[in-house]
Amino acid sequence: MSDENKTTTVETDVPVDGDSNPTKTVTRTTTTTTRVVSPSAVSKTASLLASYETWVGSHSGLARNVETTLYVAPQLVPKRLMEPEVATQFGYSLVGLLHMYHDYVLWKKDYKETEPLTNCNKLMRLVRVPLSLISHVQVLAEVVARRVGGDVGKWRLIVWVEVVKSVLRLVLLAQRHRAMLMRGGKYKGVESAPRPSAFARFKKPKQPGARTGKTFGKATVSEPEPPVEKSAEEPSKILFEDATIEVAEGSREDLLVAGEVCHILRPVVYALLRRRRPATSWTPVVVSLLVELSGLALSAAAVKPVEQFKHVSGDKAKDEVAARKMALLLYLLRDPVFATVTKPATGKAADVLDYVPGVGKLFRFGTTAVLDYYHQFHFYTSAS
Repeated sequence: MSDENKTTTVETDVPVDGDSNPTKTVTRTTTTTTRVVSPSAVSKTASLLASYETWVGSHSGLARNVETTLYVAPQLVPKRLMEPEVATQFGYSLVGLLHMYHDYVLWKKDYKETEPLTNCNKLMRLVRVPLSLISHVQVLAEVVARRVGGDVGKWRLIVWVEVVKSVLRLVLLAQRHRAMLMRGGKYKGVESAPRPSAFARFKKPKQPGARTGKTFGKATVSEPEPPVEKSAEEPSKILFEDATIEVAEGSREDLLVAGEVCHILRPVVYALLRRRRPATSWTPVVVSLLVELSGLALSAAAVKPVEQFKHVSGDKAKDEVAARKMALLLYLLRDPVFATVTKPATGKAADVLDYVPGVGKLFRFGTTAVLDYYHQFHFYTSAS
């Protein structure tokens, strides 16, 4: 309901007999209009979102099935409506965003705020959200930019995206001392208790007196009772990993900061050099690899004194360094390494395995179709 008041003023000069000055008559009319306003689209959307969040919190298993359905559905879109490549990446982006939203709903359902958020925590949330959103739509944006602006437009977009992500990560890194960036600072939901296997219901429980295979004469050790399996429809608790981990005392803060800055700026270095050079140039690959290796060496040297104390933060830092080392294998999918080293080597291996029934065709499909597809996308091979 809303009330509208309207005032109208009418002035009239009325001459009076025997008087040279006319008399002014003022008439004021006030009109009150009452109209009924239907609920706005914003309130309807908020109501629908609240209902959907309630449903997700009660049926998390079905919500995950919705993600799987949307993952496949865009690939069935006819070519006349949307290009297959765009439709596929649109489906991947949509499912990634929906999965992150479901994780947030499940996290919010069980999260109890014991103390007010500090300005640092608010800033970290404000930075991590766009980082997570970008990670789910960057490949789709790359595909669209390549179709609209060609190779020039594609690399222009890549440079801007990498610069924005690097700035956000530097902001995250500046919030804590002796901090190491974890998984690029993105939000990643982790279930507190994994769901049971789909075949768990077919597993027969042990019956009293059943044959166990134990030999006589040995001391019988009472086995612990198996944990009660979680129902597939029971909502699971979601926890988010921290964006950074504060390495314990004993680490070299100066080396750690230098190593993390190298790790953060490496994608920007590669994108800037690659934009100005052709795909056959080795300069972007070599320079970015040197920057990444320097960052790995500095970060590993900084956390090495902490590892001997078997501290939890030391274990997490060690795992992060190991993950970054594994990501170096993605350089094999970048040109000119892919064209001159990876593709010829995998081709020769496929020629040898062609004589093995079944395995040869599967290996050739993986090397020709899968590798050829992923190597043409920067954000699939950048580990950024």
